[in-house]
Amino acid sequence: MSTAPPAGGIWWPWQTAWAGCPPCGSGWAGAPPPPRPAPPPPLVSGVGVRLPSHLTATGRAILSALPRNQVRALYPNRQAFTDRTGIGPKSPKELEATLAETQRTGFAEEHGDVTPGFDSYAVAVRDYNDFPIAGLALTFVSGSLRPEQERSLKTKLRLAGTELSRRLGAVGSLT
Repeated sequence: MSTAPPAGGIWWPWQTAWAGCPPCGSGWAGAPPPPRPAPPPPLVSGVGVRLPSHLTATGRAILSALPRNQVRALYPNRQAFTDRTGIGPKSPKELEATLAETQRTGFAEEHGDVTPGFDSYAVAVRDYNDFPIAGLALTFVSGSLRPEQERSLKTKLRLAGTELSRRLGAVGSLT
């Protein structure tokens, strides 16, 4: 039996071994085409979308660049923390630890805290007063990068954030 479809025969997504035009009798039987990978889940970011800053890498990057008393005013107790996926800081103490790690490494990260199956890295962008005015982030499918790719992207992200901050007049610590 030939595995090539006759002229006019095509694979239909709902068929496993037949393609063509069943009413007119043309077509062929054979192995189905290989399955396509499932598309990744949609991101929840977009114009006008608001997400809790303590859960997003961008928000954490910005929060880590704010004065500690300002972060405490935004997150004074456990009731100030919302939850999307069960992952992420749930108290001022947990947030402080997350932000301290962000300051130590020079970038914020989140792994499924906003959308399961996605990871993000981010850095704060500062203005001429060295105040965080934005975040610069990379989001990708969890597990899709090799360790050396992750290291390279983190380095490039820090450099891009530093350069953007410099162009906006920042002169202090830029990570």
